Amino acid sequence: MPEEERKFISQAADGTPEGDRERVVELLNNFVFQRFARGFEIYQEIVSEYKEQGRDFSEIKKRMSRVWDNLHAFSHKYKNKGYKFKEFIEEQIEKSEEGSFLAEDLAVGLIVMKMDQDLFAETPHGEGESTDEYTTYVNEVVSYTWAVEDYVKLDVSVANLSSRDVFVKIAEGFKKVASALKIEEMKGVKRVQMTSWLLSKDFELKIRELFSRIPVESLNFEDENYGPAQDEALNFNGRSLQKFLLTGKKPETRNLEMSKEDFIRNFDS
Repeated sequence: MPEEERKFISQAADGTPEGDRERVVELLNNFVFQRFARGFEIYQEIVSEYKEQGRDFSEIKKRMSRVWDNLHAFSHKYKNKGYKFKEFIEEQIEKSEEGSFLAEDLAVGLIVMKMDQDLFAETPHGEGESTDEYTTYVNEVVSYTWAVEDYVKLDVSVANLSSRDVFVKIAEGFKKVASALKIEEMKGVKRVQMTSWLLSKDFELKIRELFSRIPVESLNFEDENYGPAQDEALNFNGRSLQKFLLTGKKPETRNLEMSKEDFIRNFDS
């Protein structure tokens, strides 16, 4: 089992709000929460190693602080708790430096502030849900945005799914998008685009498997340093965060574009 996907079976530690013990255990077993918490554990491990070696970790600390200052995906949900949330995150960073960070404490703190449900919902999006007049979710992971007549943009959201199941849901979602592209209303669409850290070369085999019916030369990749996608990777992908903390190099993101016809042909059942 990947390190960010663990099974917690013990009850929560002392200090859990009355009536919320079951919710703490649910949160600890939520894959999105585990990836979020893993970031603090990685930082804790790096700082511990630096301390043992008598090395200065001030640059590592600066990078860690930048990661949590860029929580773009959450800012709109916590306008009234922004400072409190930032203060809480800074406390977790300090605990990591002291070697006392625990995922259980992170879970309890988020529940006390009532910030767990939106951030780590079991099913954050439903089929057919629209976040605005241009964006539609086809399942809990995949959405498409049709704001420009001749192309649609695909997006993949974090969800409470294992790494294996995420790619299954992506494939299912893309099939639904392919069906939507065939309706008369979308006849003007010519291209399908996507920009994500999931399109990096680290996932090359999965990408080729996902688009196996499209000739390689018809998949147009371009490197693109897309900030929101990079921030998402740093918050929910341990390898990306570890590399950034140690080297300062942000995650690779790429843009992929293909014709509507190729996309439909690839995902048409």
